[in-house]
Amino acid sequence: MKFKISIIGLGYIGLPFALLLSKKGFSVNGVDVNKKKIETLNKGKFISEEADINKLYKLSRNNISYSTKLFNSKFYILCLPTPINKSLNCDLSFLIDGLKQISKVIKINDTIIVESTVPIGTTSYLFSLMCKLRPDLKDNFNICFSPEKAIPGNTLNEMQNNYRIIGSNKKTFNLVRRIYSKFSKNKIYNYKIEEAEASKLIENSFRDNQLAFSSYLDSELKKRKLNFKKISEICNLHPRVNLLNPSIGVGGHCIPIDPYFLNFKAHKDNMILMSRRLNDKRTSSIATKLKKLIRAKKKINICLWGLGYKPGSTDLRESPAIKIINLLKTNKFYISDPYYYLINKDSNKFKNFLSPDVAFKKCKFHIILNLKNEYLKKKFTNCQYILAEDL
Repeated sequence: MKFKISIIGLGYIGLPFALLLSKKGFSVNGVDVNKKKIETLNKGKFISEEADINKLYKLSRNNISYSTKLFNSKFYILCLPTPINKSLNCDLSFLIDGLKQISKVIKINDTIIVESTVPIGTTSYLFSLMCKLRPDLKDNFNICFSPEKAIPGNTLNEMQNNYRIIGSNKKTFNLVRRIYSKFSKNKIYNYKIEEAEASKLIENSFRDNQLAFSSYLDSELKKRKLNFKKISEICNLHPRVNLLNPSIGVGGHCIPIDPYFLNFKAHKDNMILMSRRLNDKRTSSIATKLKKLIRAKKKINICLWGLGYKPGSTDLRESPAIKIINLLKTNKFYISDPYYYLINKDSNKFKNFLSPDVAFKKCKFHIILNLKNEYLKKKFTNCQYILAEDL
């Protein structure tokens, strides 16, 4: 069985990527170690929280195969997780396992594309590792780094409309551009591999820094009984100022993780890690204030709303809402989330989880962790509630 492209890792980036390529006529092998996921995909029973992914999944079944086995291809695209370990270093084990799979089938002149976010120098390390695993290739294969730039909830749109960076030599760039240009509506740029690796980490570290700045100002201004949101509206009237709104903390698979990959830990005045600490402190500070509030309202039923790492998301990775719930160390409240409930109606993952309808009937006071403003304005007009970020 021959495939033009193999996608290794069918998570929130890998699967939509595979579906896009299949739609564009490529023969695609979607590979994942999760047997249950592969079984669900092959049975046509996969459901995403994103409607356009579900639509594409139904339309793209002719040119795509789902398997736990990697087949011979011309291009191998690694879309695997790169979490941090307890020492706050990048765990490359998933990527290395994926590379070992590729080493069993790769041929001369085949191409490996790394989409996973990695520390600077990782792609070169993977190239060296493949040379050791397959000395018979004699360096006659291609490798590049092309960081994903898509946010959960808007994945397909961002994959197609965001600019694309390919870190590689010119020869590999011309090969890989032929694939990305089939679906990318924006410009595709070529840089050195390490420049591309660094750019992704710096983008997300910058965002982390912006959020820490806003949260810090919000906390300090509250001590003077001043409203940061109102003040930021004034500041943002300036054409070169764009202050972000403070939140309950920073979550997701990128922003709380990627700053550690820059590995500037030895520097005494490390602004990057200082921002990380400020954002983590924001979450724990809100949890402390919520403890007091819940204790003060112990005679009534309370519901905490919004589990995702951002409003409207069902992605729980590094979610500050989940961290707050765990920090409360009590079960004297209920939990609800309209977005999570839509795709997890039968879930018993969370104690005291209520459907939205039941939560409104059962609870007299509501604490908003992460909800979209539209839902808040539509559903909470006759409810007593407070935004956790305002505490």
